[in-house]
Amino acid sequence: MRRICKTFVIIPTLFAISVAFLWASASPKVIAQTRSTFGPLAFLQGLFQAPWGGFDTGIFGSGFGPTSFALGDLDGDGDVDILVGDSFFGSPGISVLKNNGGQTFAAPVYYSLPLNQVVGEVALSDFDSDGDLDAFATIRGDFDQMLKIMVWRNNGNGTFSAPIEFATGQGPVGIVIADFTGDSKADVVTANYGGSSISILRHNGLTRNSAGFLAPVNSSTANHAEKIATADVNGDGILDVVVGGQVGTGFDSTLAVMINTGNGNFAAPVAYDAAPDARFDSTAVALADLDNDGDVDLIGGGLYSSGSTDNGAVTIRRNSGNGTFGSAEIIMFANFVPMPKELTTGRINNDGFVDIVAAVPSGRVPEGFVTITSNGASTQNGAVLRFKKNKTKNCIANQPLQDQGSIEQVSAGSDQNPLCSRRRGRR
Repeated sequence: MRRICKTFVIIPTLFAISVAFLWASASPKVIAQTRSTFGPLAFLQGLFQAPWGGFDTGIFGSGFGPTSFALGDLDGDGDVDILVGDSFFGSPGISVLKNNGGQTFAAPVYYSLPLNQVVGEVALSDFDSDGDLDAFATIRGDFDQMLKIMVWRNNGNGTFSAPIEFATGQGPVGIVIADFTGDSKADVVTANYGGSSISILRHNGLTRNSAGFLAPVNSSTANHAEKIATADVNGDGILDVVVGGQVGTGFDSTLAVMINTGNGNFAAPVAYDAAPDARFDSTAVALADLDNDGDVDLIGGGLYSSGSTDNGAVTIRRNSGNGTFGSAEIIMFANFVPMPKELTTGRINNDGFVDIVAAVPSGRVPEGFVTITSNGASTQNGAVLRFKKNKTKNCIANQPLQDQGSIEQVSAGSDQNPLCSRRRGRR
């Protein structure tokens, strides 16, 4: 095992449950990116210096406790709106915050669910091929007993019709929506914590009111599937999945690589230790080509201990070129920085290499995340990024909210249900 020990500065205030960069795979309704006029160093130095703007996502009993979100143009006005997943047991459901067009958001519109229908994660996709983004949510339940997703059809103006349900395996949490069968229709794959499985819901190929999904096909992951990422892992032009989940009743987790053999049929999982020899393993998982060699690498994390000192860490396994992965490179965080709860990737400094952001909640404030910028080799360079914020954060994303050449960061949190955004500078 190759161990790389570097120290990184934590950005305070981020209790992240779901993290996403939407730079490389934006919806057709998400505004196109433009290139930065800054160099990489200037861009990094300017990150997170602008003030935050806060926006409520709900109140107690009406959209309380946001734990996931997705970004997209829901009303066709060219601005990016926000779909929030509300998971608090007293008021689960989804909330929609429409972009006012001036770096502000309208009051949330809440779509409630029964008390026990706790939302796992949310996503956006044009389910019925009418040109609008529809809302998806996994419904894990308050004890991971549910077996379904819900889909809210977009009425064309960013409001949603009553949800329709489709069956999954037990306790779905993570969700990815993509074409896994090669028919140019978006299928759904869920990571099912309660069932230790994934479910693929193949699109029926129909449109408008006839659109739907076929009965789910479940495949064992050999772990308590929670997080899921998708990419073409073995270079055959078909999307595969990797599922992060706890193993047994201890603190170990695996990243289960499941190769799509065609038409959404997944091979038996090949398990990789999320964090070899760690005290605790994270279920977080991400896939990205960190070294620009044409194949995606596998990213996980965990918590390492040495005496009385704990260090969160990111683990990187390089792709061998055929969908198998090598030994873990371990990148240590600073002392007492927690392990990643979520992982995401994106080109945050415009140097041509994909970088990593790890959300590192501790249950205390201040919270934060760690940025790990890649130089394309087997080591990563730490970026010193800071902001001051004392509200617990549940999710974060980077996305232009208007077509003005700037990148905004969006985060959502459970304390007083704030949703925050700020401009980070022109790209």
